[in-house]
Amino acid sequence: MNAGPERAATSDPRHLRRLQFRLRWLARLLPSERHMPLFWAVWIGFLGAGVALLFQAGTHAVQWVFTGGRIGGYVAVFRALPDWQRVVVPLVGGLSAGLMLTLSQRMAKQKAQDYMEAVVLGDGMVPVQPSIARSLAALFSIASGASIGREGPLVQLAALAASVTGRIQRMAPARLRLLVACGAAAGIAAAYNAPIAGALFVAEIIVGSIAMEAMGPLIISSVVAALTTRIATGDAPLYAFDEFHLTSPWELLAFAVLGFVCAAGASVFLRALRGGRLIFGRVPGPMWVRLALGGAAVGLLAWRWPEVTGNGQALIREMLAGSHDVSTVALLLGLKVAAVALVFGSGAVGGVFTPSLFSGAALGLLLASGLRLLFSDMPILSSGYAVVGMGAFLAAVTQAPVMAMFMIFEMSLQYQLMLPLMVATVVAYFAARSFGSEPLYAEALRGGPRSAFDKPLGRVVAGEMMRPRMTTVSPAASFADVARCFLRAPAHELMVADADGRFAGAVLLSDVQPYLRHPDLADVVTARDIARDDVPVIDAGLGLPEALAVFSRCPHESLPVVAGEERRLVGALLRSDLFLAVSELARREGVRSAEAASGAGRPPGPRETHGG
Repeated sequence: MNAGPERAATSDPRHLRRLQFRLRWLARLLPSERHMPLFWAVWIGFLGAGVALLFQAGTHAVQWVFTGGRIGGYVAVFRALPDWQRVVVPLVGGLSAGLMLTLSQRMAKQKAQDYMEAVVLGDGMVPVQPSIARSLAALFSIASGASIGREGPLVQLAALAASVTGRIQRMAPARLRLLVACGAAAGIAAAYNAPIAGALFVAEIIVGSIAMEAMGPLIISSVVAALTTRIATGDAPLYAFDEFHLTSPWELLAFAVLGFVCAAGASVFLRALRGGRLIFGRVPGPMWVRLALGGAAVGLLAWRWPEVTGNGQALIREMLAGSHDVSTVALLLGLKVAAVALVFGSGAVGGVFTPSLFSGAALGLLLASGLRLLFSDMPILSSGYAVVGMGAFLAAVTQAPVMAMFMIFEMSLQYQLMLPLMVATVVAYFAARSFGSEPLYAEALRGGPRSAFDKPLGRVVAGEMMRPRMTTVSPAASFADVARCFLRAPAHELMVADADGRFAGAVLLSDVQPYLRHPDLADVVTARDIARDDVPVIDAGLGLPEALAVFSRCPHESLPVVAGEERRLVGALLRSDLFLAVSELARREGVRSAEAASGAGRPPGPRETHGG
């Protein structure tokens, strides 16, 4: 009954001119599938900054409730609290976090999974309910002054937002993993106002590659997140101190020694974290009991030394300003490491970046004080050694020296630090490896769910890497329907499938425009008339190397994936997604071969409790 009006509308020259105008601009402005990750990276960058700002506001609100109306730096707030409240607030925060995690485990059908598992081990599917529960638990711990960083939940939430976005867009597994990686980079960039370090953190530690197919979107996402955060909070450096200058080229030897010292300290730090897990692993009872005990332990330390509360950022600023003498710095270093080990050992969710930075800053100050005693006539800037120590310690803990170097540079914005940072981080990295220290995230990267990316390259088929459920039209669809499909779901090509789902060809966007100039043809032509039947198809059971060979023989960015002898359309495989998948599978095979050759492979160890 609607055929008459539809036919009249299609024949209307003005209607055709409007369609032609819109499709012409769509063809000009629509990016290729290869460039689409860059556009999605911009959106993920905004999301990452948004969740970071919301999480920070949430911690301030909970802190206000826990502390009776006080908001600010945790050290300053706890110094102003009565003695009894210094003990009670962390205990209540730990108890709240434990109850949240316990309730989540009873209600959730999916196991809690952090962003590293989703990118490195899984297929980018970050579960919603467990992720939110983990982030809320971290919010209670952080707001109550636990010695834990906030970057873990920030990255978790940003990765979750990216994963949900990719699932709504029905992205293929390889592209979904890349989008989640962009979320992780945006979270780090927003947490530390460090876009380069955010991208390098994900590339070095999580993705394990700096190929531009991955680095381009990571950089865009990090830059957008950092820029958005700077607009909201300002662009001042996170750690400001007196301008640093090398007094002599020979001073680089002192920074090399600092790198070695930080590697040794990082080994002790990692052992303390494992020791905390072993201690609390023997505590009977449910999870909320362990987290409450961890909070109480921090509270008892804070009763006498409120400086142990928080992630250590305020203490770093105080040390850079010269507010603490050598003995106080040494004491706070020991107490802070103990507090961090207790919090993480109890099972709290959070991050360890800033506690690591504090430890490195303390070691840098201690070394500078020792050098000043040995070389009294040498002008030594203690704050410079503290900042370089932050980078060296982070490089040793994460075994990602490039990320650590750029992160410290971005947080201080002093180019003169680059030479000492390069020396100290590289020395710390190689020294940590020689000590046999396992990277901080090694256990988290070994655990968690498995996916098709864990198979050998030769056993992965196209159906596991395709994008399912794309927009299709029937062969009898009118020209107007085809044009509207292109406008509703912008793409360079549209798949044609009959009522039984059998593939019947593909309509290219460039093939549609000529018909708009001829009203008579546009009125009678159907999708069957303009569909190309020479488009190669890929069987869902075809191996990825064979799929690459099919793409090498045609110029198309996307090819249909069919199943069975009836050639039922089940999805589409993008050239860029195929490259990402093959690159990741080949990288993992290389890692497995190297581990087998060195005997380094071993079964998964206990899970890390932190998320960043």
